[in-house]
Amino acid sequence: GGGNTAYFKSLWYSLGDDVLSHGWDSKRPQLGILPEPKQILTRKGKFSLSGTTTVLVDAASNADIFSAGFLSKPVGSLAERWPSFAVEEVKRRAALKGRCVLIGDVSKSLWMQEVLDGRGVKLPQMKLPPQGHILDISRDLIVIHGEGAAGRFYGIQSLRQLIFQNRKALPALRIADWPDLDWRGAWHSFTVNESNIDLACLFKMNVGGLTFDQKKKYH
Repeated sequence: GGGNTAYFKSLWYSLGDDVLSHGWDSKRPQLGILPEPKQILTRKGKFSLSGTTTVLVDAASNADIFSAGFLSKPVGSLAERWPSFAVEEVKRRAALKGRCVLIGDVSKSLWMQEVLDGRGVKLPQMKLPPQGHILDISRDLIVIHGEGAAGRFYGIQSLRQLIFQNRKALPALRIADWPDLDWRGAWHSFTVNESNIDLACLFKMNVGGLTFDQKKKYH
């Protein structure tokens, strides 16, 4: 491969990933999401990223509101070319306005189910493992449904990786993914700063080693 996909793969493998043990299959659609999603379904159509995209989140979930803020964080040096997102906290019913992103536990929210019904979107009825998520992209709606707040957080990171490679429009697709390991990541000579922490989040690493001085500052 070349370009961004090659960069993602080389970075992930440099962290010690074994290609064969993680089921690398050259026949599967190559989305450039790492770790590679467990299930991928591609469809026709695109979700435009022009203008400002509304992000709908349940007002009762502080964790999801925090996670939604990551969509506005550019990856790398793309600050001037990163799409614009506006988070709206919904209490009872969402006012649909064009294209939007929906983040939450769809199975437990009536207003989220109304959004899906209004857009004609049906998510698969499947029990996700811990920290798992479904990312569904259609022409006018992106849904991030996850097993717990952690699953939805990692679904947002999958979406950020897609945006990194498709900044004007995202391909319509559905992925389902969950980690093989509860604890992921081992950092050697890791400098603790905002950009490196964000990079760890982007690739869904959740464990790191800190020196005593760093622990005091970044507890």
